[in-house]
Parts: sequence; structure tokens; C-alpha cells
Amino acid sequence: WTHEKIENLFDSIMRDYPINSFMFWQITDENIKNTFKFYKFITHYRQRYHEDNEDIGTKGVGDFSAIIDGQQRLTSIYVGLKGSYAYKMPRKWWNDDQISLPTRYLYLDISAPLPEGTEEKLKYNFAFKTPDEANNQTDHIWFKVGDILAFTKLFDLHKFISSQSRSSNEFACETLYTLRQRVFEDKTIN
Repeated sequence: WTHEKIENLFDSIMRDYPINSFMFWQITDENIKNTFKFYKFITHYRQRYHEDNEDIGTKGVGDFSAIIDGQQRLTSIYVGLKGSYAYKMPRKWWNDDQISLPTRYLYLDISAPLPEGTEEKLKYNFAFKTPDEANNQTDHIWFKVGDILAFTKLFDLHKFISSQSRSSNEFACETLYTLRQRVFEDKTIN
């Protein structure tokens, strides 16, 4: 998917919109493991250079689930939480380097909701950014989405919000709590 579609998917997840059902196939048969080809998730997408899923050897492995329907959505969630997305900068050559294809991570602006009436009718401002882009914008407070995985306990998120002096920003608090709830508690996937 494009980075915009991934950003929109995360907005849908945050707003508790349905993201459709997924279909899984529980692989238990050794013959299927030995003859069918299965693929890993893309973790670190690089436009033109790393766009395809690597195949994974399944001979001799234990039982596992294969995705029949929903791979793009699950891959997008995985990239947003644990991976990166590099796409070409305008007016740059197709070089596989940080100047042409900077590695970006999914961030969430926790300073304020998007203004009403945006073209896509989004509420949350998700964007793929380099760490420098995220840290050098004074008009936004960018939270790296994958960092929410460190807050397995709700109390740890309380401590983080207090230590960052975010408790006075109601939107920031509500947004971080919602993100944690969507990742750790809600049953997003059917």
C-alpha cells in the first residue's frame, strides 16, 4: 500500500472503524508445509528496492497460521508499529540511500486533532517521517507509533505522559490512551 493508505488505516483503527475481516489458514499438514510457498511480512519497505515479501522456509517448522485475506492490512499494521517505509524524495535520483529514499517511521501528531472538513475526513494526523523531521517541527508534537509497544502496562503510559508534561494537553493524553487501547486491548481483527 502507499504510505497515505497506511496512514488512513491507522486513523480508521484509532476511530474504531471496522477494517474488515481477515481470513487465516491454520497450517498443520507437513505435506502442505513442504510443498506450498509462504512469505514473511515486509518489515522495512523501500520503494523500488525492497517491495516484495521474502519467502520463508516452512519445512520442519511447527504449526502456523497463513493469511489468505488481509495481508496488505496486516503488513501495513506491522510496518506502522514495528517497521519503516522509505519512498523517493521529489527531484532525487533513484539511489538506494538516505538522501533519495529516507527511512521513515509512522508518527502520530498528538498536539491537536486535524481540522474538521479535511478532504479525507480524518481525525488523527498520522504521517511517515524521518526522526529528524519529527523532532524539528515546533508546531506539532510527533509521537512515534511503534513506541506505544513499550507501554504494556497502563501505569507505564501514565508515567510517560507525566514525565513529558503532556498531562495538560487533553488531546495528547486521550490520543495516547486510545492508541494504547487499540494496540493492546481492543479486538481490532476479526
